[in-house]
Amino acid sequence: MKREINVGSVRVHGNCMEFGNTAIQLSNISSLSTSKVKRSPIGGVIILLVGFASLLIHWLLGAAIILLGVFVFFAELHNADYILSISTNAGGNFSIVFGSDHFLKEVHDILIEIIANPEKENDATINISSQKIEIKRVEFKDYATLQNFEGAHG
Repeated sequence: MKREINVGSVRVHGNCMEFGNTAIQLSNISSLSTSKVKRSPIGGVIILLVGFASLLIHWLLGAAIILLGVFVFFAELHNADYILSISTNAGGNFSIVFGSDHFLKEVHDILIEIIANPEKENDATINISSQKIEIKRVEFKDYATLQNFEGAHG
């Protein structure tokens, strides 16, 4: 099962990664990969066809629409989405869409670091919309300190 997810942010805390209404156990991730996906220029093609049909009505209107179609066609060819693909041991596949290749690389590197070092407690919030990453590193000296910090008494 493959899902493509457009989300505003991804949150990593402990052994869990959350995005949208999905939560994935980090220790259950079998692979992370990145890819570039070009957008289809279908909008530009449709505008071009409308422009050619408009030539029959009035040549100036048709020419203006054809110019717009050419602009949209090449703009769509130039734009691309960048995808972070996550595969789990259970066979699930998730794709998170990014608008920036550079930001995707940063997120990929941070997730690799968190997965490779599970002994370090990290709490990361990755805001895809604003392209900002906030990482809080939490380190407790021992379990007794954690219990006292939380107010638990044994």
